[in-house]
Amino acid sequence: MLAVDASRWTLDSPLPDEAALRNVAQLRRYNQQQATISIDSAPPLPSRIGIIGAGIMGLAVALTHARRGLPVRLADACPETLARARPAIRKMAASESIKSGSMGMADATADAGDPAWLDRLAEQVTPVSSLEELSDCDLIFETVVEIADRKRELYARLEPHIRADAILASNTSTLSISNLAAGLKHPQRFCGMHFFNPVSMRPLVEVVCGERTSEAILGAVVAHVRRLGKLPLRVADRPGFLVNRLLMPYLNESLELLAAGATIGQIDQAAERFGMPLGPLALYDLIGIDTSFYAGRGMWEAYPERITASPMLRALVRRGRLGRKADAGFYGYETGSGERREDPTVTEVLEPYVRPRGPFPPHVLGQRLLLPVVLEATRLLSELPGCDVRDVDLAMLYGLGFPEQRGGLLFWADRLGAGQILQMLEPFQSLGPRYEPPQRLLAMARAGQTFYAESCPEKQGRES
Repeated sequence: MLAVDASRWTLDSPLPDEAALRNVAQLRRYNQQQATISIDSAPPLPSRIGIIGAGIMGLAVALTHARRGLPVRLADACPETLARARPAIRKMAASESIKSGSMGMADATADAGDPAWLDRLAEQVTPVSSLEELSDCDLIFETVVEIADRKRELYARLEPHIRADAILASNTSTLSISNLAAGLKHPQRFCGMHFFNPVSMRPLVEVVCGERTSEAILGAVVAHVRRLGKLPLRVADRPGFLVNRLLMPYLNESLELLAAGATIGQIDQAAERFGMPLGPLALYDLIGIDTSFYAGRGMWEAYPERITASPMLRALVRRGRLGRKADAGFYGYETGSGERREDPTVTEVLEPYVRPRGPFPPHVLGQRLLLPVVLEATRLLSELPGCDVRDVDLAMLYGLGFPEQRGGLLFWADRLGAGQILQMLEPFQSLGPRYEPPQRLLAMARAGQTFYAESCPEKQGRES
């Protein structure tokens, strides 16, 4: 292995760095400027919200609206799930308030243990048993399973019951907004509005524009996202949009490492030592193994040369190990508290798919998890002319929890330097196309250029 400057590459989460934190502040200002769409014909902001799907994501988005004093009607095909919705929202609100140290956006002075406040918050959400009861909503947001046919079937049943001027939004993480809109009577009023789990901790919301989505609708949705206290990021309607396009190599490499004999604990600890809030396998559990399986299938179809269709996720789904929501995934979870613990029983599910080739020093695990993300970001910048380096870093920081003390993925990559990244990639070339350096990175190394130099010329040669 070629030597790498330890001052630039380290797995240990660094102390807060003034230049890195300054870059994070500049990214937020950039988002404030870029995400504002000023259109005279933009419709008024939605005031009556409909949400379809009372799973973890639907409940979290409902709570986000309730905290802002916006009434929500919550629909779900399962009566039992609906019956549990208000108690679940109340419990979620109490838990989030305790963890964050505040009662959130709507009432920062309330006591986390105040039952009356929690009741008022939960009562903002009204469970409804039919789609017809969403007829007067201004914005209808769906969170149903990540299968295109299921979503289109829902839209066909929903559209006759909603106003012609209502906005319809999908929380899809990977499916094409343009394709989902194909059968709609008003595709110009349809867009993606992709929240991230856990919603209370991830401020980013991807606003996805389909081929026929109107700018006026996008303007209203961007403004609505800001009203929720979130950071809207307009992204192109491409597979994985922006955040999941970057998440894809991180998660995929964790399964490759697992198949090569690294342990669950070793993989996650390497990511967490770097500063990620969760290792990739714990993140799989949080997202949901089944959700990840369906979304991953779409990403594999889009990028088969860089994504492996690992049988491990399918095996876990077949055993009912769906992640935190089932109290079992790559880890086990205590019922009620959700406390994570190692679960030796997962070994028998995964063992048939392991081809040991280890051992893996911690720094190698870290490089293998993070370098493919840098490469994918480089490819993405070349493929999407409108995508800015700062969009990538915002997506990583606020969609995936990349550590702020490192300033952003590409800010950190600039500190490593393109030449040093190429050196770090050399030992992994035999692993296939996912480690092949893009032409853009090669050109940057030859010219001594940085990612930020293109979007922020004033940073070239500074803060390195």
